[in-house]
Amino acid sequence: MRTTGLLAVLLLFSGCAVPINIEGGDSKDSQPYAKPFDEVWRAVTATLEKKGFRLHVQDKASGRIVTEWTVRLYPAWREGRRERLEIEILPVPSRPEPRHKLRVRSTREVNDNEKSPMSEKDASWAYAGGNDEARDHILYLVQLRLKGAGFDD
Repeated sequence: MRTTGLLAVLLLFSGCAVPINIEGGDSKDSQPYAKPFDEVWRAVTATLEKKGFRLHVQDKASGRIVTEWTVRLYPAWREGRRERLEIEILPVPSRPEPRHKLRVRSTREVNDNEKSPMSEKDASWAYAGGNDEARDHILYLVQLRLKGAGFDD
């Protein structure tokens, strides 16, 4: 019984190094890349920065990157939404060469505040699914970068 309690405490605090818990969003795994961790890390961060994402969390020890929220306010529709990406670099059991894959999750939220839908400061954000297009696009661009094909878009 004591072991179960200790295990529960360890599980509770095991994620404390990065105090962000993204709820919702559908994650997608990439194919395995026969590249060392540092090369995959550089490819991911360079791709995100090139696409204009600001990085909120960069925890290299756990292989986790979370972007800041990208907020978009649409006056014509009196609506606000925000999105962010969470990326994990995961080891893949392999033969002699190192292999890693990416797990990418996109989360989208909408401002549920009907009185101030255009105010980021007064927003009441509610989960609204993921953005599969953004998630898949980042996976594609990282894959291009890891295969040595740069991109200029």
